Amino acid sequence: MTTYKTTYGEFFDKAFNELMSVESVKLTNDPDDPGAMTCCGISRVYNSSWEGWKLIDEGLNNKTIKINKDVPASLIETYVADLYYEKYWKPYGCDDISGELACEIFDQAVNPGSFVMTKNLQECLNTLNYDTKTKNKKYTDLEVDGKFGKKTKERLIEFSKSYSK
Repeated sequence: MTTYKTTYGEFFDKAFNELMSVESVKLTNDPDDPGAMTCCGISRVYNSSWEGWKLIDEGLNNKTIKINKDVPASLIETYVADLYYEKYWKPYGCDDISGELACEIFDQAVNPGSFVMTKNLQECLNTLNYDTKTKNKKYTDLEVDGKFGKKTKERLIEFSKSYSK
């Protein structure tokens, strides 16, 4: 298995490598896939403005990249990693929380999707919002709406600080 090294740090690299171990590192274009052309789990239909498509199109035209063949590691370490970092790591404050928790948030944002991940997170944070000593809630529960807003992010960072102690 190839290990990818990015500029985004140890915990992103760990989460990204785990993701790449289950995502196909091939360029595919399955007619039965609603995402159409896909590279490393990135669908052309759902991520049509991704910068990597330009390089892939050039590679397809000059025959250095082929359908159902591995994508060059250099493309994965830059363009693929950039998309995953910008779309699924950074927006959820993963740089501001403990590494293992960040990896889980990232994985859920990518796989079941951001909405499901956020609902799961809100439900978990509400469940953990109970002081067993005083038998009281520590703060007002979050609304479980699947929206990753300021309150959810603040609560996640607060929880992460206590989780990593």
